[in-house]
Amino acid sequence: MVHTDTFWQRVEEVCSVSEPIVKVLRLVEGEKPAMAYLYEAVDRTMDTICVYYAKKGYVGLSRQMMLWVAIDSR
Repeated sequence: MVHTDTFWQRVEEVCSVSEPIVKVLRLVEGEKPAMAYLYEAVDRTMDTICVYYAKKGYVGLSRQMMLWVAIDSR
């Protein structure tokens, strides 16, 4: 039972964090001029990730930093 709970917690985490990233990718794919919108969307995505991990302690902070590094490198 513990493994099942951990699995679903991880699924929730992946969905919560990847949804704003997918929205940014859809924005870039569209017909609009993307640069002005892209920077704003990336900022909102990073804020969403920060809010998600805010109460998760050190583990949350380390995962947040890992994602921010990946986003910044792109």
